Amino acid sequence: MTTYLDCWTRVAASLLPQALAGGPEWTESFPGPFGAGSFGFAATLSGDLAGRFSVLIDAAILETPLLGEGVEQKAAWSQLLRETAEAAAGEVLASTGKTCRVEKFEECGEENKITRAFELHSGERAWKMLVRGGVHAAADQSTTKAAASISHGSVALRPPHPNPG
Repeated sequence: MTTYLDCWTRVAASLLPQALAGGPEWTESFPGPFGAGSFGFAATLSGDLAGRFSVLIDAAILETPLLGEGVEQKAAWSQLLRETAEAAAGEVLASTGKTCRVEKFEECGEENKITRAFELHSGERAWKMLVRGGVHAAADQSTTKAAASISHGSVALRPPHPNPG
């Protein structure tokens, strides 16, 4: 089954090297510690797939103008990662037929449960990116409400139909 994380990874592998100066290589990596000032962004998704998806980036990446000279790098990363999240939602629809849209995109702090790690390599430099994929199939609301009612002991029962006989 194709997940949002799968789609995001494919989109990022294609989009990031094209959008960044010098065409850095995008590879899967092992998680590692970040230096002070690391930053991240989180997308809140809704639709058939819903949840929170976040990307944390090593602060050292801000020292290299990968998104252009004279550009505020952190703001540019926010825009690029939002576009990547939205393109991944489109990829989800194209590959699975399930809807998924970015409802909110905001700066975030550290995330505890990292799903995958990646690196961007450009020349002698490398920067880690950690991803937390918390996007899953949205629960059917009627099923969720029924389960909540049962767990709270408030099940409504209908009286039996009168016998017409």
